[in-house]
Amino acid sequence: MVSQEFDRAIKTSLSYQPTVITLNRKPCRDDGTKIADWELRIGVYRVYYNVEEQVHIVAIQRIGEKPNNTVFFRGKQEE
Repeated sequence: MVSQEFDRAIKTSLSYQPTVITLNRKPCRDDGTKIADWELRIGVYRVYYNVEEQVHIVAIQRIGEKPNNTVFFRGKQEE
């Protein structure tokens, strides 16, 4: 369950210029295992998303926890 604070952080960060690079927002590297085009950092969590700029849609692909530089989705390490 996502907390209201986490939900608010996502809405705040992605509502305005979601494709502008910031300290906590960056494009994902295309290393063959790319989940989405963009990554948003909120504490130890990562939100991976794509943006359809022509229709102003931000589509969240995955939300995962990234402790110690390893991403976990649904409690499992991403391969």
